[in-house]
Amino acid sequence: MIYQSEQEYAQLPEIMQWRHMRYEPDADPSVDFTWEREWRLRTDALPLTPNNAVIVLPNEGWEARLHDAFHNDQDWQVEAYVQILGRDIAEACREEFPWRVTCLGTPDPARG
Repeated sequence: MIYQSEQEYAQLPEIMQWRHMRYEPDADPSVDFTWEREWRLRTDALPLTPNNAVIVLPNEGWEARLHDAFHNDQDWQVEAYVQILGRDIAEACREEFPWRVTCLGTPDPARG
């Protein structure tokens, strides 16, 4: 990231402008996003697959909801395939949850 004023943006070579982040702590209102510590890549697409990414969630409650949503989607897909392929083949098309998940460990408000 290149943190600088909006006026300095035009001074950057075009090939570097994608790195610009407005930084004007003395402006009114102040503009300072340095705390975000974001990463930027110059690319049109960034394929995220279970092999190269981890889903980060606040707690196990979120993880359970993610798994439930995935399995509900699988149930719907199986039922759609049953109409065409029959129950046995449709069930064979069911997929396992492919993603790695890590939880930050914050308490789950739903669990009390």
